[in-house]
Amino acid sequence: MKHKMALVTGSFDPITNGHVDIARRAAALFDQVIVLVAQNAEKQYMFSADERAEIAKAALADILNVTVETCDGYVADFAKVRGADAFVRGIRGGADVTYEQTMADTNFSLCGLDTVLLFAKPEYHTVSSTAVRRCLAAGTGAEEMMPPAALQLARSFLERRQG
Repeated sequence: MKHKMALVTGSFDPITNGHVDIARRAAALFDQVIVLVAQNAEKQYMFSADERAEIAKAALADILNVTVETCDGYVADFAKVRGADAFVRGIRGGADVTYEQTMADTNFSLCGLDTVLLFAKPEYHTVSSTAVRRCLAAGTGAEEMMPPAALQLARSFLERRQG
């Protein structure tokens, strides 16, 4: 039987409890999962790609078949090179469905891979990286939205910049 690999892609600026839940559920469906921290030159990030990857590694350390990597180019090209079998994405509601359908169609046309959509658990419907960034900037509130080890590392990166 073929070893099945999935890519969970995103900017993860920073990773949230919702992202971790999607990665954990993908890990139960696939033999190997790569959480792929993507870089988009048109976006402004709170954390560098390397920092986002380190924060994600801290959040996902207990899931044995999940690794974290970064990607500067198209995720479809990364998928082809690595021999991935599918993309996995989480969706919270209707707006996510429309966006993810467009991305799934684009990725399928570029590399022939399907996208598996996992619905977010209700407790994660309002959790977003945007909300986490706002809480981190305010210095409070992110505890409910990020794993403790990831939150500690994110705060440490921010403190280094300020200090």
